[in-house]
Amino acid sequence: MDLYWNAYGVTGMLKAAFTLIIGIFVYLQKKDSATNFAFLIFSLAISEWSFFSALHAMVNSPQLCLLFSKICHIGALFIAVFFYYFTQKIIGKKFRASTIAGFLLGILLAIINFKTSLFIPGTRTDVGVLY
Repeated sequence: MDLYWNAYGVTGMLKAAFTLIIGIFVYLQKKDSATNFAFLIFSLAISEWSFFSALHAMVNSPQLCLLFSKICHIGALFIAVFFYYFTQKIIGKKFRASTIAGFLLGILLAIINFKTSLFIPGTRTDVGVLY
């Protein structure tokens, strides 16, 4: 896999690395804290989205670009769910039904993302190969 290092890819990789480092750092401060764990999984979702979004912009192969786009959407789908979970831990309230519904909806949309072409039907080169 040949990577074309461009500004979008480099900044995406940096964003992924720093977000992951911050998430791990916060978690390691107090491992038994549910709030710190919620922040860690929120950070992991952002980091995963950033990493594969960057890879999507750096490959020359349309097949790899499509694969990385679909993987990138998994993190994007769960950022909102994990943020909702994290805010529940901060405020100290539990909204169990809506949290479970959010996780189930995220899983359903991730399956639809990979099994159908409803999210991302294909790739095209409107503004260049690496767009």
